[in-house]
Order: sequence, then C-alpha cells, then structure tokens
Amino acid sequence: MNEFNFSDIDSMYNKVPAEISTKQKNMCNRCYYRIYNLQLDAAKEEAKRKGGSIKDYMQGFYIKEEAIRECKRKKCILEEKARKEPSQIIVIAKNSCLRERILQIIKDKKLNGKIIEVRGEDVPQIIDKGNNNTIGITGEDLFKEYVLENYSSKLEVVERVPWQDDKAVYGKPIICLLGKKGKTIEQMKGKLKVGINKKYRKIAKRYLNTLELKGYNFEKSYFLGSTEEIFQLGLIDLIIDIVYSGSSAKKAGLEIFDKIFESDIVIIRRQR
Repeated sequence: MNEFNFSDIDSMYNKVPAEISTKQKNMCNRCYYRIYNLQLDAAKEEAKRKGGSIKDYMQGFYIKEEAIRECKRKKCILEEKARKEPSQIIVIAKNSCLRERILQIIKDKKLNGKIIEVRGEDVPQIIDKGNNNTIGITGEDLFKEYVLENYSSKLEVVERVPWQDDKAVYGKPIICLLGKKGKTIEQMKGKLKVGINKKYRKIAKRYLNTLELKGYNFEKSYFLGSTEEIFQLGLIDLIIDIVYSGSSAKKAGLEIFDKIFESDIVIIRRQR
C-alpha cells in the first residue's frame, strides 16, 4: 500500500469514483482511505491473478459497519472537523446580572466554541469588527444603543431570548424615566434637569426628542451610574436608567414615570 500524507487527502478524494466516495460521510478521511487503499491493493492482486481491470474488482467496495464504529469510537471525525473548521468564538457579557443567564442559554442551546467574557456594552462592537465565526450574547438594551450610535453597523439579531424573572418589577430589565414619587412629568414645569446613564445616551436622546416636541425643555447630564444618589442630592429632577427590581428606586424616593425600552437577551452576529 502506498503511503500518503494527511495533507494529500483532499486531492486523493477527487480521484475516487463518485459511487464510492459517497460512503465517506460516515467516517473520517484518514480511516476511509486506509480501508480504501487496503481494498485497492487487494483488487490489484485479483486483477493481476485473474485478469481484468482493477475497477471490476472494486465494484463491490464497501466499508464494514465495524470500521465505522471504530472510527467514531476514536473520535476521528471530531478531530478532523476541528482541524478543518475554525472553532466558533462566543463573546458574552460578563456583567453579573447577565453572565449567569447567558451561560444557561449557551448550555440550553448547546452552543459550542471558545467563550470570551467582556463588558456587555463592548460585545456588539467586538462582533461588528470580528469575522463570521464569532457570535455575541448580550443585553438587548446594549445592542440597541450600539446600533443607534453606529448606523452603518452590519450586526443582526440571530435570536432574541426572552428575559423572564418574577423578581423584576416588569419581568425583565427596562430602561425607564423616573421622577419624584407622588408627581407626574405633566406637573413639572420649566427646564427639567435629567440625569442619564451614559450607557443609554442614544436611547435617551431619541426618547427625550419626542417629549421636546410636546413642549418639554431639558438640561441633560450624563453619569456612569449612581443616578439615584445624584437625585437624592437634589442635582437632577428626572432619571433615565435601567430598572430591575425597582427597590433601590423606591428607597431613593423615585417612581417610574414611563417605560422607554424593554430588554431581553440577544444572540448577534455580523450579517453574512
């Protein structure tokens, strides 16, 4: 039997008759060609001894089920696939409120690949600048903010996974407009000071634009968090931020005036 290098398999495969090559799908190339060459040598001997063409003696070529089982037992197919196909990269949000749920999604949907954990707001940008073997899983609010900021983005949502939690005031995280308990925005006059979580700058801008068309006037300030504490200091009149259980908002003397954006979890990738 002639020796061959694994790197030569693709060129060899093209030389195998089509009616034979269809059987290859059941096992890896290495095992397939080992058996094929053994039977080819036997066919050559038969042709030499009895006469006729080698092809005539290869018509009955087949792979025994025992050989297929042996190939699978050795996990040859998986090893070959790993050599030929780039492994998928899964970029996930490491934010405490997201990470646990995302890992469960990966488990439930049997997603395979190397997992890289980053800040949730960075996931869309990494996927947008990545390649086709990379997917991302993050909060829909963070994805929406990125798309509004980057209108030429090539990102698309592969799947939206509903966020369901009885502990959340609305069953899921929601970006809200909040103000002093016992009041409504209609009762507030003059130029209103709004404290906005920087993560939602674009979402907030689009929402406030609709209120400005109704005659409201706003002075906008942006913070990296602590919006509730800043409200308690009397520096702002309104807040735009994410609300989950709503307990911290109540402690700060706030109540929800309006729901701006409901957030589930999204699996995203670059458009193909």
